[in-house]
Amino acid sequence: MKGYKEQGQTHLLWKETSRKKLLECRIFDVYSVNRISPEGKNADFVLLDTPDWVTIIPLLDDSVGESFVMVRQFRQGEGELTVEFPAGTVDEGENPEDTAQRELLEETGYSAGSIVSLGEVNSNPAFLNNRVHTFLATGLKKIQEQSPDIHEYLDVLIVPLEEVIREMGRGPYLSGISMISLFWYLRWKNEV
Repeated sequence: MKGYKEQGQTHLLWKETSRKKLLECRIFDVYSVNRISPEGKNADFVLLDTPDWVTIIPLLDDSVGESFVMVRQFRQGEGELTVEFPAGTVDEGENPEDTAQRELLEETGYSAGSIVSLGEVNSNPAFLNNRVHTFLATGLKKIQEQSPDIHEYLDVLIVPLEEVIREMGRGPYLSGISMISLFWYLRWKNEV
């Protein structure tokens, strides 16, 4: 946290004494981290080291109104179909904006004339160390068929803004990351 020393908040900081990798996975690594509290208490914590993620809000705006290009897919963790904004992980050495362009094209076949950063958050700082970057994609053009990753099976949907707002958090609109991204979009539009 920037500025914590100047704000007198050092009494909240834990000091890391050791870090041990417990498991290396395809999309994250699991660590046991030992830290000492400001009062000298020693504790072990489990942390996930994972690359940054991007979520893209592909906006279609026509005479009918605003709609989003979204994807329907089976999610292994939930064991159900979800409807989400296109998303993916930032490859090593790649900047998040380039990831947003790449993931949009791979998952939907659309390219964007403009990509604008709406914000970033840590989706769960209790045990994750990454950031989720949300981008607004406009000036969309369908230029190719989908080219998803080897384990991705996606349907591309055009969903009206009103439906996304009404259904987010229910039914297949279960993704917390999509909910965060919708918030960024509504803030960008000055509706929250």
